[in-house]
Amino acid sequence: MDKMLEKLKEQEAMIIKEDKQYLQEGKIKLSPKIDIENKLRNGYITADDYRKTHQV
Repeated sequence: MDKMLEKLKEQEAMIIKEDKQYLQEGKIKLSPKIDIENKLRNGYITADDYRKTHQV
């Protein structure tokens, strides 16, 4: 049981190391902010409004 736990900890450490390396290599892009008020003024509707008018 102790050997299994030790092996799992080693695998976890390896996965964490790989994930950190992957995140550092790739660039995380942020999504642009959406002006909700402007969208609503231009005729877009909210999900709640859609649900009210289109009974599913």
